[in-house]
Amino acid sequence: MSPSSQPGAPADAGQPTAPEGRGYVLDEPYTARYFDLQSPARMRHSMRCAGFDPATPIQGFRYAELGCGNGATLAMLAALHPDSSFLGIDLNPAHIAAATALAQSAGLDNLMFLQADIAQACAMPWGAFDYITAHGVYAWVDAEVRDSLLRFIGRHLAPQGVAYVSYNALPGWSAKEPLWRLLDHHIADLPGGSVARVGEGLRFLEFLRDAGVPYFAQNPAAGAHLEMLRAEDPRYVAHEFCNRHFAPLYCSTLFADARRQGLVFVAQAETQPNLPFERVPPACLDYLARIADFEEREVASSLLRNDGFRTDLYMRAWPAAVDLEDSPLWDQAFTTLTPLRDIPAELVCGSRRFHLSDELVDAITEGCAAGRLTMRELAALPRLRRHSPRLVLETALLLELSRHYAFLTAPAPAEDGPLPECWRLAPGSAGVLLASRLRENGFGHLAAPRLGSAIRLDVMASLAVLCLAEPDADAPGARLADWLNRDWPALLAFRVTESWAGGFLDDFRAHWGPVLRKLGVIGAR
Repeated sequence: MSPSSQPGAPADAGQPTAPEGRGYVLDEPYTARYFDLQSPARMRHSMRCAGFDPATPIQGFRYAELGCGNGATLAMLAALHPDSSFLGIDLNPAHIAAATALAQSAGLDNLMFLQADIAQACAMPWGAFDYITAHGVYAWVDAEVRDSLLRFIGRHLAPQGVAYVSYNALPGWSAKEPLWRLLDHHIADLPGGSVARVGEGLRFLEFLRDAGVPYFAQNPAAGAHLEMLRAEDPRYVAHEFCNRHFAPLYCSTLFADARRQGLVFVAQAETQPNLPFERVPPACLDYLARIADFEEREVASSLLRNDGFRTDLYMRAWPAAVDLEDSPLWDQAFTTLTPLRDIPAELVCGSRRFHLSDELVDAITEGCAAGRLTMRELAALPRLRRHSPRLVLETALLLELSRHYAFLTAPAPAEDGPLPECWRLAPGSAGVLLASRLRENGFGHLAAPRLGSAIRLDVMASLAVLCLAEPDADAPGARLADWLNRDWPALLAFRVTESWAGGFLDDFRAHWGPVLRKLGVIGAR
């Protein structure tokens, strides 16, 4: 697929030759995972939670990702938005090759990839993009690349467009940043590839921790972070720690740099920091209220939260501000994302904990289960009318933080008929994308059209969906048993029979089927 086949692409765009990495890891590919925070639906929702009503288009838009990696996020979004066009830019030829292969296998013709550094891409006449994202790039590259990234956004962001920039942040990284310095100093002259070198570096850090050096003894966060790194994919750790440039920064620094490109901070893509009642501990709310300037208030909030990672959203100007009583959130449907039996009895919702048996939580859960009601309609149900509508909405926003509930882009239609035995997935490429990195990641992402994003499924759930969506699904139990015994023998502690697999699929269809249907994932063949 050539760049010139895409709307607004420069006619002379091509694939550059092998690049100079400028200190960024190129010998190992980055992990291929879908990042929900980069979806237009999620970005718009988070801005609504922050008290804005953005006018950014939700159909027929143009989207660019800088540092697109293996293309997993762009491929998912392109499948969910066939009427929109997507561009992925990455310096690593292996990333572009993998991303292009994924797009071709999924039959996505609204998606193109370009191997280039950001400075090269910035100079190309792409035209305007409604969404520009850069996940996991800004704090891992040198100052010149960071400047090019912001110039790309400043030059190519549409008037009502939204830009997403994520980065490791201070003050949260203050206690952990010496980990990178210690590791970098130890592995700088070691032979071998990035994964082998970072493995040796982690063993060195474990030696220091076990030796009781004061740095680890006085910084518990460093030890906890080392444990997290040990559990991660080695390629992720290599990209996190083997780059020559690693610069966590205060959000105030990025705010100032963005302003020089005509951009203002609007919200974070993560929901929780945008909620006025969750932004900081309650005791600090009066302190924040005395800070009149919007960005200064966010700087103070970031310090109080001890932010270690941020997902900033920028626009050319602040969109229309709305009070909660007039928020477009009232017109969004709200629902559960998992079968009711899989929702834990105690829900961790940001800084709060709810019990599923709490009267208000139980009433919301019962009312929203079908996904057909907007928040306005939900708050008017007999069981919820005894509570103020504002309390119902605020509780729903908190429940969303548990990841067992979500706001939808559109209410689910009334579908009371029986679930089909065999499923047709929507979009048609959903099965390819679900299976693409299942073994590598140990989980899959399934496109969910009414969510405007994807849901994460474990291996067994992913295999069940793929089995039930096979074109010839006359014997799905036999097919699942064959897959598990032949391709996934270590997943279960026993040899799977057709009878056991059939029972598992019947149970999955009964409990997950209604969830997937209301999310727009499945329909009759």
